[in-house]
Amino acid sequence: MLSLLKTFAHTLLGYFVLLCTVVFIHFPTAEDDRKDTSDDLLRTTFYETVYTAPKTPVNGKNHSAYVEFDQAVGVPVKDEIAQFVRDHGLEKGKILEVGAGSGTLQDIVEDYTGLDLSRAASRFYHKPFVAASATKMPFEANTFDGLWSVWTLEHVPNPELAMLEMRRVVKDGGYIFFFPAWNVSPYAAQGYRVRPYAALDFNGKFIKASSVVHDSTIYQTAEHFGIRAVRKLQASVGGPTKLHFNRREANYEIYWEADSDAVVSLDPYEAYLWFTSRGDECVSCARPFTLGNGGGIVIRVHKRTVAS
Repeated sequence: MLSLLKTFAHTLLGYFVLLCTVVFIHFPTAEDDRKDTSDDLLRTTFYETVYTAPKTPVNGKNHSAYVEFDQAVGVPVKDEIAQFVRDHGLEKGKILEVGAGSGTLQDIVEDYTGLDLSRAASRFYHKPFVAASATKMPFEANTFDGLWSVWTLEHVPNPELAMLEMRRVVKDGGYIFFFPAWNVSPYAAQGYRVRPYAALDFNGKFIKASSVVHDSTIYQTAEHFGIRAVRKLQASVGGPTKLHFNRREANYEIYWEADSDAVVSLDPYEAYLWFTSRGDECVSCARPFTLGNGGGIVIRVHKRTVAS
């Protein structure tokens, strides 16, 4: 019996050490210095190019796939955004979309303004469009009744600054539908998951093989819930939390798969902590700790005098 208990204890210790290792490897250590990077030439040039690119790849650079993907994925999310509008009585409200891309969501409400970093994207709009950075919006405070941002923040090098801007331009009591591509894979930039083994060198083959482990449900559960437990403990100290995230190396040459151009990876629970620590309400977060990657979170903004 004693031997069995020792074996069980050693097994538990082994799992605990493994969990700690996974959390240590993937813990979001990056923080936003809140310096505006809207003048980043490389990033700006990429988005200008993808929204003006012809439908056939040029010099092997599959930029055209970016807009095609943007328009395709915009279709299923329309229902989710439309439900957000109905649920919160925003049909007649003044609405801003941050990271509006190719404009697939512009007709959900009448009073709509789209904002995107790329001036070239303006060709997709018959509603008001503003070319500007999410981190430096040319609007007065408390301008909009509601705001949505879908699959955008993962492309912003200083995401906390963008989130502060979102709260600034939305009225007190207004709503934000916040939906970055959560937990962006570290393998997206080089397309390891979609490229064949034959096209990769030895290191690439090893990374592709290891991605199967990283993407498994068991590994992902250990990673996300372990990190969330630590972040919950850190946030319990009180006051507005700093946004924690992981940096990603964007690929501005070839768009291998979704989020090849992502520069950050953010967890939904981290966003929940950030908003609620500033007095906002997450109206869609029935069980915050178990938030998944499959949808956006709905925030009701409650402005108060608090250091951000």
